[in-house]
Amino acid sequence: MGALSEYFSKQHYSNKETHTMKETIPVLDFTSASLIYTNEELSDDRPPDLKESYNITQIDHDGINWPEEVPQFKHIMTTIYKRLHSLARRMLRLIAIGLDIEDEEYFYPFHQFVGSDNFSTLRSLFYPNVIGKEIKPQQLRCAEHSDYCSVTLLFQDDIGGLEVMTRNKVYIPATPQPGCVLINIGELMQKWTGNKIIAAKHRVILPEDPASQAAERRSFAFFLHPDNIANVKSVFDEDDVPVNALKSLVYD
Repeated sequence: MGALSEYFSKQHYSNKETHTMKETIPVLDFTSASLIYTNEELSDDRPPDLKESYNITQIDHDGINWPEEVPQFKHIMTTIYKRLHSLARRMLRLIAIGLDIEDEEYFYPFHQFVGSDNFSTLRSLFYPNVIGKEIKPQQLRCAEHSDYCSVTLLFQDDIGGLEVMTRNKVYIPATPQPGCVLINIGELMQKWTGNKIIAAKHRVILPEDPASQAAERRSFAFFLHPDNIANVKSVFDEDDVPVNALKSLVYD
């Protein structure tokens, strides 16, 4: 995460754009392939998250605003994007095999345009230390939410704080394991599989002890999303009503 660390270390809140998901998603026109979030709201019940992120959605887009402060950033991020796309495709095949779908490559045709007409996103996340920060009531590093994509690949450092909700509605720690990738199922995959696999809610809590509060947290997430034109319906229910993948990004 060296390039990521270098990039965020050279930034300050006052120099960053501030967006929330609800402000941004409804007006997406795909003329910008990268975006910085510093004030994202994932829950109506909580203040904005205490995190920063840099998103890359279309590596084939000429208009990406690559940071000039870190010359190697473009090469590193595009390489990671392509490798994680390849790994995520393998996950699609494993899901099909695990659910006994006859065609092991069933999901492939719905993910043909990753990097162009597709909202798959590589997100670099930075959680600043919270020592001396004014923490609002109910505020978290990342509020509870579920991902809306097909699958998410998450790489986290050893700081911790990520929690995942079980089927019993209880949050448990997703303790970082060296050399492991955490896989999240997205809401569209849940629909595709007729709720056989679930898009679990998750969050990043604030540390309670002073040593952890002084630590910065970093992670990478790759969200594999279906193509913009894809219509998603349950593999197991012919009467299921399709949902357009792009329209699923728009919040009511």
